[in-house]
Amino acid sequence: MYADEEERFESSPSRVRSRGVCVITPELIASSARTSIPNLSRVQELNLNRKGEKISKIRKIENLSVVPNLRELSLSYNAIVKIEGLGRLYNLVELNLAENAIKVIENLESLRALERLNLSGNQIERIPEDIKLLQR
Repeated sequence: MYADEEERFESSPSRVRSRGVCVITPELIASSARTSIPNLSRVQELNLNRKGEKISKIRKIENLSVVPNLRELSLSYNAIVKIEGLGRLYNLVELNLAENAIKVIENLESLRALERLNLSGNQIERIPEDIKLLQR
């Protein structure tokens, strides 16, 4: 699936292609990692929010190296327990991990461009001292 550079990408399975919007699902990301779909490198916004969806929840963050220019990523309302797989998202400005099952804030040190982080609705036990390294 291909789309123009400035388009928003949504994960809703019912909107495969409407008004120029291309659906990006975990399955597409996984398959593109194997087949090298070139236009995914131009994706800047990725919404994999599962609120109200009757499809399987994302449990692990992976294969995001195929979308290295992401600026906004939403993985809210999933079943993620660990923050991982974000190491190459150097341009990420906004990260939404709300309403998951995360207990520990970790693996964010490479996200130097990060300005907005939403971890609400998780099971955070403590806020680590090194979180202040993300300040701009």
